[in-house]
Amino acid sequence: HAQAIEDRVAVLSRQLKASTSTAALGVGAVMGGLTAYLGVRQLQEYADGWTTITRALTASEEAFGMRLRSAEELNRLANESRVDNEAYAKLYIRTAAATRELGVAEADVAKVTTTVAQALKLGSANASEQASVMLQLSQALQKGKLDGDEFRSVMENAGIIQELLADKLKVSKGAIVEMAAAGKLKVRELFAALLEGGDKVNAIFQR
Repeated sequence: HAQAIEDRVAVLSRQLKASTSTAALGVGAVMGGLTAYLGVRQLQEYADGWTTITRALTASEEAFGMRLRSAEELNRLANESRVDNEAYAKLYIRTAAATRELGVAEADVAKVTTTVAQALKLGSANASEQASVMLQLSQALQKGKLDGDEFRSVMENAGIIQELLADKLKVSKGAIVEMAAAGKLKVRELFAALLEGGDKVNAIFQR
């Protein structure tokens, strides 16, 4: 699990910093410490995940002509939201892809990604549910609307998003369900609702 590995790396990093400087230890010593702490297989999974995210970000920047966050920055944002790092990064990249024609700013893409992550934590979704919902939401963004199983999954695990949509569109929560069934919850409305509701979700999340 990427989040668990990331947490364990963070613990080791703090321990290393407490004892001596990373520069003094050298890269070999640090990687040796990581291997001993995580185990060879888990370290390989961590490295593979990091490499995949980094390559995806580079390819996306070239394709979209948009400067995106670094893998390190996305890891930080995911950790702050207490969700899986890889799932967060994938949602961020796919949101950037789905909204590039809307002319949205990169900062707004990052904010919306964090809003979704925080909404999932507020909905008490477990790690596997978080990753699943973020994948389904990214698929909804890519196809241009939120409906069907994707809508049900998001509402079950992050119900506050339904409230944000209702607030944005000035309709009842029941009307949101009807709009989803009719395929009327488009990317523009969904993104705008998440963006405008971000501060509200963050305020609840920080309590």
